Amino acid sequence: MDSVENLLDEVLKFQLTKEKLKHNKARQKFIQDENYGAYVWLHERSYRLHAFDNIKDKLTDKAYWEILSDIWVDSENIDDFKIEWVILLFYSTRANQKYFMSERDRKVFDNLPKKITIYRGGSEDGLSWTLDKKKASWFANRFNRGLSVFTKSVDKSNCLCYLGGRNEDEIIYYEE
Repeated sequence: MDSVENLLDEVLKFQLTKEKLKHNKARQKFIQDENYGAYVWLHERSYRLHAFDNIKDKLTDKAYWEILSDIWVDSENIDDFKIEWVILLFYSTRANQKYFMSERDRKVFDNLPKKITIYRGGSEDGLSWTLDKKKASWFANRFNRGLSVFTKSVDKSNCLCYLGGRNEDEIIYYEE
């Protein structure tokens, strides 16, 4: 029985190695073809930000913000990489930051007052906030965690953007 299990282990390792090589060849091809969005999306969700970091210098300003936005929207672990996100979002010297938002979201953001009230369910030090107190409460109680809801009145100038695509009325906020 041990020999059958060992054989199965070896077959699985071979298949995984083969799959990894196939992905690596595809990634190299996407880089060669300058299809940087596809390159990023070939990585598993938790590695996409690092993949982005590997190719960010090759991107136009517009592509930088659009791909980064797509990664943000698809991420579930923003707080795990908070420092990286702060650097890429708030300390970037890239122009056209407006491309992080859709046209519709830009209009909403542009029409927000200079001082806004934002809410966050969970910890107070995150980047992702909302304009909707009920949504913050939902996040605080997601997974039956029973966390707190925080409220802040902030200057819009400390907010990167508004994202409405997931019905979260999300505000990306950071203040030193």
